[in-house]
Amino acid sequence: MDAEDSRDVDPFGADVASAWRESEANFFRLLDSSPDAFVLHRERRIVYTRSRAYSRCSATRLSPRSPGDPIFEFVSTAYRALVADRVFQT
Repeated sequence: MDAEDSRDVDPFGADVASAWRESEANFFRLLDSSPDAFVLHRERRIVYTRSRAYSRCSATRLSPRSPGDPIFEFVSTAYRALVADRVFQT
């Protein structure tokens, strides 16, 4: 059975994808309504920044182009150890 046939077998595929997109949109709305500044990362690379984070950091260190940048690039050296502890928590 190829990939095209497997889509025909899964009657819930479209519903699951739609629910996933809706859940993700709700999650980001929740993040955007937070009064806190924060940065989400994956493997120490920025994937999302809360808009309030821009006002807390200089524009040269954190900008809308930041996704994909290393998270430590915009963290002050005075706080890197603290941030590293938080990032590497399991």
